[in-house]
Order: sequence, then C-alpha cells, then structure tokens
Amino acid sequence: MTETFDLVVIGSGAAAQSVASRCRTTGWTVAMVDKRPFGGTCALRGCDPKKVLVGAAAAIDQLNALATQFEKDAGAASGRDASHLKSLAETIKARAARLR
Repeated sequence: MTETFDLVVIGSGAAAQSVASRCRTTGWTVAMVDKRPFGGTCALRGCDPKKVLVGAAAAIDQLNALATQFEKDAGAASGRDASHLKSLAETIKARAARLR
C-alpha cells in the first residue's frame, strides 16, 4: 500500500510537532515518523541536567518536610522518644543542608 503526503516530518519533538501542526492547519497531508517513542529527545531523554536538579531539589524538600514532622512528633512525645525524634530531625536537616 502506497500513501502520498505533502510533508513527511522525521522526528516527533517539539519542532517537528510545530511544523506538522502548522502544515496540517493549511490543509497539507502530513506524516510524522520517528524510530523512538513519540515526544522527542528533550521531553523523553534530554534535558537531563534540569531533571536531575529538579529531582534533587524535590528530595531535599521531602527531607526537610520529614524533619519538620519529626520535630512536631517530638513535641507531642515525651522522654526518650522525644529525644530520639529531635536527634533524628537534626540529623536529617544537617544532611539535607549538605546536599544543597
């Protein structure tokens, strides 16, 4: 089976999608081909530095939230439990600060 298109777009990233969309709105028939999953390099495989930094920042935020919860729990606890929770909260905050 043979099909004819006005435009064949190779790749499926943001630029390819933009071109394909504009051509389709003018009435062109468009085929989009990509040997990898739809979405392109940046969305699926690229931009790693950004993704790593965002992931690390999220992990630090979660650690700080955990430390805050331990501090609250320590306020409600007594004796050794309170002491352990405070110590754990301090340790978590110190390690999270080193990650920054």
